[in-house]
Amino acid sequence: MNRITVAVCSMLFLGSLQWLSARVAPVAVAPGVLRTGVIIEPEVTESSGLVASRRFSGVFWTHNDHGQSPKLFAISREGGTIGKFKVTGATISDWEDISIDGAGNLYIADIGNNEFNRDEVQIYRIVEPNPRGAGSVRVTRSWHLKYPNQPKDCEAFIVHGNFGYLISKQRKDNLVEMFRFPLSATTRVTLQSLGKIRVAGDVTGGAISRDAQSLALITEKGAYVYRINGNPLAVLRIRGYFTPFDNPQMEGASFAGNGLLVTGEDGQLFLFNSAPFRTQ
Repeated sequence: MNRITVAVCSMLFLGSLQWLSARVAPVAVAPGVLRTGVIIEPEVTESSGLVASRRFSGVFWTHNDHGQSPKLFAISREGGTIGKFKVTGATISDWEDISIDGAGNLYIADIGNNEFNRDEVQIYRIVEPNPRGAGSVRVTRSWHLKYPNQPKDCEAFIVHGNFGYLISKQRKDNLVEMFRFPLSATTRVTLQSLGKIRVAGDVTGGAISRDAQSLALITEKGAYVYRINGNPLAVLRIRGYFTPFDNPQMEGASFAGNGLLVTGEDGQLFLFNSAPFRTQ
């Protein structure tokens, strides 16, 4: 074989190894929870958010939280690398979550505030790229958000309809706070406080199903799913279904059809697969 043929074969072989190394047999780690894989992309050092693509089957988007260049990574549900993209027009202070809408846009939530010293947090919108590649994507719109009172630390963000929703991380009397802002708002906007949600642990991620019938929250103590019937505000008044799983590493979450797929900061992938977490 000539050098070009050898190089191509080597690339294909390495690519196959990469996909195979991500595929592991699911292991039950708690009732209703499977460990299903691990993110093998070396640049993903602390997966902090996760969302399923609505255009590309089997593709999930994730990102680091801080200390890295602003990049998005496309992965498989087992953790194999599909593609990666630099996000131009954005900075990375503390990226904590990612969401998606029905028009082909991704929303990156730079909303972490561990020291409670950020006067504003940011949301960046980009057009979802074809994940099977590399390159860069540009921010098409951004929002600078202020809280109505003192700064909060948030790690959960979802988009539904004409609003973006944030949920605070730390509990007070086992309650966290929900905020929203209109996507039609100008660049700078003050968030609207909507009310409190009762949870058993600090909230580290959120997700909404494609049909908007279910909303999930990840906490350090396990996962909640709420039957919201198209109204995110329903979480303020209904009781969620809870699957306990004590793991402070969990952060990113996305509905994956057969359950709620969750990433850990250490790259592990978990699936909450009890019936209430399964969606169409």
